[in-house]
Amino acid sequence: MRLSTAAVLIAVAVGAATPARAQDDGDRKGIAGSLGVGYSSVGASCVPECAVDRQQGLSLLLHIAGHVSPQFTLGVETSVFQDASVQYLTPAKGTWTSAFLLLSAQWYPSVDSDFFIKIGGGIATSKLDLPFIRPAMEFGRSSQPAQPAVLVVRNATVWTQGPQGKLENADLLVQAGKVVKVGQKLDAPKGAVEIDATGKHVTPGLIDPHTHGGVSSINESGFAIVPEVQMGDVITHNNIWFYRQLAGGLTTTMIKHGSANPIGGENVFVKIRWGSLPDEYKIQGAPRTVKFALGENPKRSPNRYPNTRMGVQEIIRDHFLAARDYEKEWKTWEKTKTGIPPRKDLRMEALLDILNRKLLVSSHGYRADEFLALVRLTEEFGFKVQTLQHGVEAYKIADELKKSGVAAVVWSDWGAFKMEAYDATSYNARLLMEAGVVTSLHSDDNEISTRMNWEAGKLLRSGVNEIDAMNTVTINAAKAIAIDSRIGSLEAGKDADFVIWNGNPLSQFTKAEQTWVDGRKYFSLDEDKLSREEIAKQRAQLIQAIIAAGPADAAPAGAPARGRPGSN
Repeated sequence: MRLSTAAVLIAVAVGAATPARAQDDGDRKGIAGSLGVGYSSVGASCVPECAVDRQQGLSLLLHIAGHVSPQFTLGVETSVFQDASVQYLTPAKGTWTSAFLLLSAQWYPSVDSDFFIKIGGGIATSKLDLPFIRPAMEFGRSSQPAQPAVLVVRNATVWTQGPQGKLENADLLVQAGKVVKVGQKLDAPKGAVEIDATGKHVTPGLIDPHTHGGVSSINESGFAIVPEVQMGDVITHNNIWFYRQLAGGLTTTMIKHGSANPIGGENVFVKIRWGSLPDEYKIQGAPRTVKFALGENPKRSPNRYPNTRMGVQEIIRDHFLAARDYEKEWKTWEKTKTGIPPRKDLRMEALLDILNRKLLVSSHGYRADEFLALVRLTEEFGFKVQTLQHGVEAYKIADELKKSGVAAVVWSDWGAFKMEAYDATSYNARLLMEAGVVTSLHSDDNEISTRMNWEAGKLLRSGVNEIDAMNTVTINAAKAIAIDSRIGSLEAGKDADFVIWNGNPLSQFTKAEQTWVDGRKYFSLDEDKLSREEIAKQRAQLIQAIIAAGPADAAPAGAPARGRPGSN
């Protein structure tokens, strides 16, 4: 990043000269001691001037100075006769270059005076080169991680979550960001990057099919039906939760619209490519899904319809009927081409995409009866419900979910936090899986999304085996959001999203040592430690600078101390 500035300078100085009598004549020579000060948006340039052959009265001086530093500094240039040196203060990353031209008038009361007054002006230019990092915050990257042409992870316990199951002392071979093979003692070409993972575990990158982090807004609550809004428009790539999710082994999320609307906005699938631009987080070619919401949340707005569960059902039906009417209008005009064509309506277009199964429904809901009501709407209009999200009573209708081909995305053990979540059980996921329902876990929470392996580990207490537990945050999660052809398991041809753990990934005592996305290492525990040490140093420097500067505006003597309102 480069910032260039130019400024007009006004210099006023009062100083004292250190006299040094020459051997051959009576002229005073020495250090004039005056400072020309230039101000620009990137700092101040302070340059003393050397005055030779000083005379009583007014004299004109022309001073040209400049400096370039290898570190971002405030420079102080000192001149003693013909000798010059440059001293730098407060080093930090970056490069600062400045140039200074000052024309000044300097007045001495007498030849013997050590005091003077100088008034002048001039111009200055400066250039600040800062290291480019994205996002411009802690843990930011100066560039994207390299993608090795060939990578092999050796001697690990590999959880493939595919037909190969869990392999001991196995290798994972990756080429150009794709999984090539998993097996024992795999051959790798010369020059391949090799990682010794002896004693460690490797799993597919974890997937969370329901998050709300990493976006600047969640609910478009001004109107009840808003399928035209796009969550992909509000991704905030500098959200620190993305980095924290990587540190927990999470590589893919579905960021969802909130639950304030019976029909909310279109969700977005992202891979956590920390340091990328918002559009680069999106998974290109991913299925399109839209958020529906049933129950308490969409009916609790006091300022708009609906205010009851039956109102939620009817407003969805009413808008689907309106969308069909809109479709008929367009078909009639396209057939006859007479008159003015209907106005393009983005809301109706999105509703038609739902009805025509181009936009799959991912529905928030808790109670069994709410979901059965939604099933009746699917039978009436023919749209597709891809997932039931939360589903704390999903175990009550497991057979209906299986028959409808609807995946259940649930919590491991969260429930009873409000009345509609009262009849929850920590056996929910197990009962659903035993009924043949594709079942995965979700967080619906920034903090929980950083430890989805813990959530999977909790299922062991309900009698779920290790492989099925890990499936709920890998391959089943990918199936639930219809993206299992690309991610969710370590199989040939799939994206090389994987995590290297320092122990069994279902243990609370295990850490993700490395997280790889598309064959690029986006998180490393070792690199994280170095970054934290550097951040601590920078913070310490800032604190010392603030302390050295003192209070900006101290309160007058006797005045009450400033603070928060009412905090005297």
